[in-house]
Amino acid sequence: MLVWCLVLIAYHGILLFATVLQQQVEKVFVYKSYTNNTTGAHFPREEIEKDIKINLQVEPPPYEISAEAFPNNGSFRIEKTIHQIWIDKNIPEDFRKYVLSLKEHHRNFVYMFWTDKMALQFVEAMFPMILPFYVNYRHNLQRADAVRYMILYEYGGVYADLDIVSLRPLDPILRKYSCILSQEPHIHPIFYNNFYGLACNAFMACRSHHPFMKILVDNLPSFSVAAGVLDSTGPRFVTIVYRNYIVDHPHVNKTDADGVYLAPPEYFMPSLDPTLQNELEALCSKTELIHLQKWLCEKFKRHGLGGPTNYTFTDHNFPLNKAKSSLSNSYRCNSVFQEIGTPNSIKRHKVILTLIQYMNTSSPLLEVRKRQRKSDNCPSDY
Repeated sequence: MLVWCLVLIAYHGILLFATVLQQQVEKVFVYKSYTNNTTGAHFPREEIEKDIKINLQVEPPPYEISAEAFPNNGSFRIEKTIHQIWIDKNIPEDFRKYVLSLKEHHRNFVYMFWTDKMALQFVEAMFPMILPFYVNYRHNLQRADAVRYMILYEYGGVYADLDIVSLRPLDPILRKYSCILSQEPHIHPIFYNNFYGLACNAFMACRSHHPFMKILVDNLPSFSVAAGVLDSTGPRFVTIVYRNYIVDHPHVNKTDADGVYLAPPEYFMPSLDPTLQNELEALCSKTELIHLQKWLCEKFKRHGLGGPTNYTFTDHNFPLNKAKSSLSNSYRCNSVFQEIGTPNSIKRHKVILTLIQYMNTSSPLLEVRKRQRKSDNCPSDY
């Protein structure tokens, strides 16, 4: 009962400022880690209090992107290594052609395949400070999310989910940037949460020991209190940390060694989730549309479910994403509060819950999502 009261209070309070672009500044505890020079393992030095900020984009993005210049030669800013993760070495048949597409376009890259067992051994050896949180995650997807940040921090390179298909070599963009985040198609976060600029962790590339990856890793313990996969380790977690990073580093250019580039959706994720088609058609048939809904429907009218363009490096294959269906459902099935424990822990992590609550309740489609939760038989932990 207390949880639902908190939800109602937060909902009415947050909607007061959800109509304009906001920057939320609060305190959050994060772990400041250090590296053992002998073993290379990362340990907590101290727990520090830090400002966390988020700036959600609510003004309409452009309908089309412009061509970007990439270097044709020169040194790579990111290691020529591809990392992929699965439960064991038995990759599902549906995914094998996607893995082969990455290898085909990157024959001179090192390919590192990680099983769950290998990932656990890696975390135990290199990130003991994260291990208690890692083993206690409720979902294996959370462990898969968390370990990819640790792998990219330690080794650098490219991370891609098994349902990412490569359409052309990544060489040009890896020569230009030191850290690259893919981005969900704008329509996804606009439809569900009324903002855009949602970073996606299904495809990422970053040089080793990049400070942004370290901040992602260091924030995993604090965000472990969030109820769902998306908020604790997934795209919304990455988005919050990314927004905070660019506010904290206003003079760092996206092409600098410590810069982070949030790529347009057309580069790595141009296709929409096809299960949204009927819902989008229903929404766009209405005569009264508000705010970003108008942009969403015009974009949908122009491009439908999207797809690869001349700018596209990879694409995300939603139809064959059966093995991760629980993550897809979490868009509809996200509950933002859970029983965290003591009153101190609730107070300590209130900023994270507030930010997540804002992302979950700022959409005018909130009532639609409530009905979807009932019709989709959403599990209690989403």
